[in-house]
Amino acid sequence: MCERRGDASPWNTEGGFLRHRQDGSYRERGGRRPSVDRGRPERGGGPAQRPSGPKSGIDPFDLFCAYHLAIAPDKSYRPANIHDVARRFGVDAGVIRQTLQEYGMDPETMLDTDFDLTMAQMDIQVAPPGVDRVELAKGIFEAFRKAPRKKRDWQRILSDDERENAKIFGRKK
Repeated sequence: MCERRGDASPWNTEGGFLRHRQDGSYRERGGRRPSVDRGRPERGGGPAQRPSGPKSGIDPFDLFCAYHLAIAPDKSYRPANIHDVARRFGVDAGVIRQTLQEYGMDPETMLDTDFDLTMAQMDIQVAPPGVDRVELAKGIFEAFRKAPRKKRDWQRILSDDERENAKIFGRKK
């Protein structure tokens, strides 16, 4: 392969197409790019250092609003996945998962809380124009914090649902 700096032709001597680099040089198509330090921490060598809880700098109310109630920074309703929320707070998704767990707001804990999250999300979603969703969320957040935590008995719930379905739809044959 020939070195192509400043040459007008993007072809190498073997007939392969070369791609132009920002520094004025070329590389073969499909070739590996040189490693670039993007400010990411090095991998390996020890346990991952993730900020936790208050160390992450994420307020529990702000996280609840963004992750569970889908309140965007402009106070509009905009559903977001965990990666969108992580970008909003300037951290990676793993930090959001860890922080949710430390604050007792992870999905598993939410299932074991006597709190109607779906209704809370609907209240935020259908808030009329002019209503500040963040102000509305303050009451919802307080209700969530006061809601008792109790482990769900999934076997009982499923058997109750099965009995209810049998009453409504009849027994399966």
